[in-house]
Amino acid sequence: MIESSQLQPVPPCGILRDPDWHIWGGGVVRSADGEYHMLVARWPRARGFNAWVTHSSIARASSPSPGGPYTLRDDVIGPRPGDWWDADNCHNPFPLAIDGKFYCYYTGNHGDGDWWTHRNHQRIGVAVADHPAGPWQRRSQPLLDVTRGSWDHLIANCPVVTRGADGRFYMVYKGVSEGPLPFGGQVRMGLAIADDPEGPFVKQPGNFFDAPGAKFPSDDNYIWHAGNRFYAIVKDYGGHFQQRAREALVLFQSPDCRRWELVGEDPTLCTFNYRRADGTHVGPLHRLDQPQLIFDHQHRPVTLLLAVKEQPDDVDADLAYNIQVPIRSE
Repeated sequence: MIESSQLQPVPPCGILRDPDWHIWGGGVVRSADGEYHMLVARWPRARGFNAWVTHSSIARASSPSPGGPYTLRDDVIGPRPGDWWDADNCHNPFPLAIDGKFYCYYTGNHGDGDWWTHRNHQRIGVAVADHPAGPWQRRSQPLLDVTRGSWDHLIANCPVVTRGADGRFYMVYKGVSEGPLPFGGQVRMGLAIADDPEGPFVKQPGNFFDAPGAKFPSDDNYIWHAGNRFYAIVKDYGGHFQQRAREALVLFQSPDCRRWELVGEDPTLCTFNYRRADGTHVGPLHRLDQPQLIFDHQHRPVTLLLAVKEQPDDVDADLAYNIQVPIRSE
């Protein structure tokens, strides 16, 4: 577990920003040589922030330390022209290191250039490599597709995966139900479980991180397993789970990754701002998304990764970037 009091100011080395690219998300795995590798989504600044759904690729950055500084290297998982389900866009990377191999769960899509066509073709895939630098091998079909008529009728995206005490792999992902296009119906979170990190993942009944009457209550989750429980960092879209702010990152816990409850009387991990090491505050932010954690050798969280967009999505004067927030050990 982590608490809000453990989050420390972000040092200059803890910001991954590039003048030519929007950078989004970011998950880190450690290779055998001790190097830390961050997989991020990025797309050209000239395309604007909203091109995350049409022009994104997954790139690698590396650092000798979990807290940075990270240096962008190259694209490792990108669009593959042709008749592929991820022919045009790769986004939402979630890397995982398991038994000497590396897995990157991600969202892919294809389309005709129309924003909503690409958004509504989002599906979940996995790429596999012997080293984070690649080469990454992908399959011809999605790892997880939509289920027509169900809560994930229209899209399936934003996969996050952890290994439970039983050795199985638990994936929490986002779906959109059937409804008036182009948006569709309700946005909900669900669970799929596999015996192997490459699947097959079997969808489980039920949804969670929900709020009565809300069409889009939560987003951008992160899950992990520690001790005998699962934990989650969840983006609260509208003050449904805490009273500090309209939008915040909140903490949940669960015995089985199905039945989730808020942690404590105030489950808020952070509101939409962060502190710099020089004492200044940045915020309120328009977006503080895509939380992921880096753990040390004793499985203690040491760094919180977050994607930042300071201004609204349609304002392209500022760039999206990633921050690495140090976590004080308890």
